Amino acid sequence: LGFCFSKGADVGCRTVAKASADEKVGVFVRRGKGIGVVEYSELDEAEATATKPNGELLYNWSNICMQYYSRQFLEKVATKDLGYHVAVKDVKTEAGTVKGLKLEKFIFDAFPYAKKTCLLEVEREAEFAPVKNAFGADKDSPDTARALLMQLHRRWAEAAGATIEGSADEGLEISPLMSYAGENLEEWAGKTLKSGTMVQSGEPHVAILDDPSSPLIAPKAARTISQDSVGLSKLAATEEPGEASSSAAAAGEAAKTTSVSSGGNGKGGLGGLIQKGAALCVLLLVAGKLAKR
Repeated sequence: LGFCFSKGADVGCRTVAKASADEKVGVFVRRGKGIGVVEYSELDEAEATATKPNGELLYNWSNICMQYYSRQFLEKVATKDLGYHVAVKDVKTEAGTVKGLKLEKFIFDAFPYAKKTCLLEVEREAEFAPVKNAFGADKDSPDTARALLMQLHRRWAEAAGATIEGSADEGLEISPLMSYAGENLEEWAGKTLKSGTMVQSGEPHVAILDDPSSPLIAPKAARTISQDSVGLSKLAATEEPGEASSSAAAAGEAAKTTSVSSGGNGKGGLGGLIQKGAALCVLLLVAGKLAKR
């Protein structure tokens, strides 16, 4: 954000080099006096595989949909007609699978209107783990994205001085409440962590992933149920037509109830806000029930 702002950019994009010529990502191109994006489906094979004299792909810089926009730029392009992209899709019908046309609009079609665009190359291993396919696919699936994320977090822990016990191919997960980008991990220097686990501040190995019965899963904190929420539960359970009057009574009672969990006095502060919000929800539920009858 600071980089784009300091350069006075209308648009800023993170980008990574393509993993291969057939990777399904849009690529940055020059369009007019500005920068544009061409979808992978709109590049023919010759264009997708074209190279520079040094062997690098001619269209090498991927649009990974991490973008910055200035407010002034968005206001300017909000009324522009950006046109459509046509995509051919398989459509399942009663007669079988047929080819269908899908009209699409993309935010990157506004890029050529930018007077100044900044492209910032980032590390693929740290920034890009797309999910485009179903579970079980060998690439770009929830499984591969999860594995890449856990390997990234493993590198964070090792850089902080931790030793990882377990398979070298298996990473671990660090809670975002503990670290956003690998910072604040000094407390794990010299300690041993287990692969395949989630790490939280002060509580290593809180949960073994994919094992809901694990004794290492942190117990859920007990919650105080307010009288308001009890009233809402009772009202929602009321279904008999003859109970409309009792629903109305419950609404009136809830409106008078003070929230136990907030500790408020029902007149001001958080307690009052919770009380008023719950009472309003109850009245709306009652009105809906009466309207149906």
